[in-house]
Amino acid sequence: MLEERRVVGQNVRRYRKANDWTQEMLAARVHLSSDYISRLELGKENPTLDVLVRLSIVFERKVVELFDEQINTGAPQNHHRNEQRPPV
Repeated sequence: MLEERRVVGQNVRRYRKANDWTQEMLAARVHLSSDYISRLELGKENPTLDVLVRLSIVFERKVVELFDEQINTGAPQNHHRNEQRPPV
């Protein structure tokens, strides 16, 4: 579970920065504290399904993409909701 939290945290940070948002800006969009976002990005939080869904909505991603380790290899994937993909 620790590995998943680390991956989710790194992806949240990557998506946040890709949108040029501060932690405070993201926190406001998902109705969480900036302290929670900070801990989440550091892999110190275990986000609920509700939090993962809210993040996926603001990032315009599927929830499963928050767990995508390939994004952390330096080769970001260009996933958008309107692309044709098999269901997950």
